[in-house]
Amino acid sequence: MFRRLKPLLLGGFIPFAVCLPAMGQDAPPVSLSIEEAVGLAVRNSPRLVAARGDARSASFGVSSARALVNPNAFFAPGITSVSGTGEEFLIQQPLEINGVRSARAGIARAGQREAEARSLSTLRETVYAAQVAYYELARAREQVTVAREALTVAREFDRIARRQVEEGVRPGIELAQTGLEISRSQVQFTSAEGREESARAALNTVIGRDTGDAVGKLSPLIPAELPPAETEPGTVAVPPVAPQLPAPSAPVAPAQPSDLSTTTLLGRAVSSRAEIAGGTASAQRFRAEAALARAEGRPDIVPQFRVGY
Repeated sequence: MFRRLKPLLLGGFIPFAVCLPAMGQDAPPVSLSIEEAVGLAVRNSPRLVAARGDARSASFGVSSARALVNPNAFFAPGITSVSGTGEEFLIQQPLEINGVRSARAGIARAGQREAEARSLSTLRETVYAAQVAYYELARAREQVTVAREALTVAREFDRIARRQVEEGVRPGIELAQTGLEISRSQVQFTSAEGREESARAALNTVIGRDTGDAVGKLSPLIPAELPPAETEPGTVAVPPVAPQLPAPSAPVAPAQPSDLSTTTLLGRAVSSRAEIAGGTASAQRFRAEAALARAEGRPDIVPQFRVGY
């Protein structure tokens, strides 16, 4: 019976054993877009999480500052002598009509705005760092590709020059030049690979991954437009003139001048900077603290409930 089942068992076990190495291989890294990189950086940034937590705590602090302070309770039973304490139980509730509560709420609101400004500033810094690291890695990979192609061309030139030297067409001293070109291209290729590894580690750090994790295909860089080639010394090739389109039948209204004065642009820049908003909130907090100190010196109404003997 076992002899009959042995081929079947081995036949089912061998394909399973063959599939085990394939299952253990690492899957190729998927492509990573700039939007995905920024999303990972925002989601995994500990500084941003801490800043958002501070802003959330500051919002809770505003609700607490608007409420009245807890009542004061005193319990002092007169058990030593008749001429001891005059009351045994006392509850006092300050109404804070002297401006203490409003000043305390002003401090809390200013602290909330300051925390929100820090959170927004941290968010912008995280997004900027992710974008810079992403494009640095893309540029480093382009440099590796160019260096690899240059090394391949240098080796091909050396092979051709070596064959021509063997055939007696070129002098042997030219092999030294091609050898130097190969060495220079090899150094540039090794340096480009090192910069790529450094840029990959920087991107992984920003997006919250291990520095040794593989990064998939990135979005290609937009090639820069080169200037037109010169046809003759001192002259530049002029591109062909596009055909003129017919004039529209309906009259076109003149464009209205936009209000983009220096004052307007400066005002927009100042209002959109989180650092400016944080500094303004800090100044408001200092003024609210001064108002709280003045309010604490004013008299207040404190109802109380007393139980004596």
